[in-house]
Amino acid sequence: LVVGAEHLRRLAAEQPAGQFANLIAYEYSYSDAALTHANCVHWRERLIKPVKEFTWATPCHEVCVSRTGTPGGTPHIASPEVRILHRAQHAAAIPGTKPREIGRNLRILTAYLKRVGEGDPRAMYYCGVEYSRHGHFGKAREILRRYVEISGWSDERCLAQLELGRILLNEGDCKEALRWATEALLTKSWPDPYWLITKIFWRMALEGTEADFEMNLRRAHTWAERGQPLEDAHTVLFYNPMERFETERIFSRIKAHFGDIEGAAVACRRGLAGMPGDPDLMGQLQQYEAVRIGAEVDTALARLVTLGKIDQATAQAIEGLLTGKLSVS
Repeated sequence: LVVGAEHLRRLAAEQPAGQFANLIAYEYSYSDAALTHANCVHWRERLIKPVKEFTWATPCHEVCVSRTGTPGGTPHIASPEVRILHRAQHAAAIPGTKPREIGRNLRILTAYLKRVGEGDPRAMYYCGVEYSRHGHFGKAREILRRYVEISGWSDERCLAQLELGRILLNEGDCKEALRWATEALLTKSWPDPYWLITKIFWRMALEGTEADFEMNLRRAHTWAERGQPLEDAHTVLFYNPMERFETERIFSRIKAHFGDIEGAAVACRRGLAGMPGDPDLMGQLQQYEAVRIGAEVDTALARLVTLGKIDQATAQAIEGLLTGKLSVS
């Protein structure tokens, strides 16, 4: 689905003289959840001039590159007025749709890399990601580590470091996962390393010793809080803006553990802003609201007793009715 197609002619007419590429966002949604944000955003060249001076490179996740190698690089401008929405789950349900070959990208990329070797680092990154998606974590780690060593693009290198961190976290190697998350933090000033470090310390708290539980929870809290003011990454590469909202599931629980019920409720609302109707966040928010209202009622009843408006027995009766400990027959 193309949103804003009515702007395409104007954008084409406004392109400056000489070689030029206009980037348009592809927004992918791979979930049936009621998301207000796509869980994968990717900017791709779609308006180019002159056509004969460009060619598509790399067999999967193709990139349009200049044939002439214009000095200083080809000018690129992102055009947010036009978006291409890709809903994989909806497309698959259309009668007559050709079934998508499982492992297609991995098959193509591995065959391509057998020919070119390390001559196309970008293909190495995407091959590593595909290995990870298909559960071949050992191969994914091997190729992504090598990619990080030879990569010359900080955006893609950061994403590779984050992918390595996620793989290792999934495998339970929190120490090594933390090392790669820290490498990503040093590569780009994006919030994503903060979200990953939050998840690492959260897992260390849940699975570590009782003596380290509080310390790791506080570490997770610190990193989640540090990531809050940072803007999402500005990159043309595949990017998941949902990480921010998903991390609120953890942040809200940590806030509640330390007694900050209002902060926990705020974290739930932030998460629901990107994932409306999420059952986990909705359930948490209802619990926190109930606790908050209960505390307010207790305070009000105590105040009424102090003022002599009601006695203690009446206050206890009202509290019993509200909590369900007392019923009226």
